Amino acid sequence: MTVANIGGTTWSEKDLSVKWTNPASNEDKGIQLKDFRVDVKDSSDNIIRTEYVDRVAASQIQKYTYSYEKNQLDGGLRRTLKVTVYCRDTDNRLSVGTTTTFTNPVPAAPTVEVKAGVKSLMIETSRPVVNDYAGTIIWGSTSADFAIGDATKLYQGSNTFYILENVTNTYYFRAAHYDSLGTIVTGKDRKSTRLNSSHEFVSRMPSSA
Repeated sequence: MTVANIGGTTWSEKDLSVKWTNPASNEDKGIQLKDFRVDVKDSSDNIIRTEYVDRVAASQIQKYTYSYEKNQLDGGLRRTLKVTVYCRDTDNRLSVGTTTTFTNPVPAAPTVEVKAGVKSLMIETSRPVVNDYAGTIIWGSTSADFAIGDATKLYQGSNTFYILENVTNTYYFRAAHYDSLGTIVTGKDRKSTRLNSSHEFVSRMPSSA
């Protein structure tokens, strides 16, 4: 079982779509396949959703999509999901399940470049490389080793740069990209994944003329 369309076990879209192949042995053994049972589990192996997917002929591919909305409804959003697929016959007997773990990693920490203007600073980050990029957060403070949070947030939005006006002091900056799963991802398993913020960058007071 792999991520549909791209293969592998890493997804970088809002929805997780997976695919698998109905074993040829099902036809060889004369099994009357009714459908497939799909269990979606959290990282602690708790089943958070069970659905049934239509059967396909032996050796044919079937797909299942665990949508962003389902992820929300099931106590997410989660970046790690385990998907187990069973074959179910017409007597409602289940085969041994096949389980694959899928992950949606937090976007990598950006690099930051600060350019000085007249009483202004332009903070620009490297471009994100994820398909479901949603935005960038830039934090700043006149104090080194500052804590990132709402109090120090200068910008949040779809641009990868921000211009800070009327600068009269040395500033320190940090930045992070986020994707469609948001800035903090928490599930019922009480595990959270925070953003990968950059190292702290310093910029001296810009020219006044």
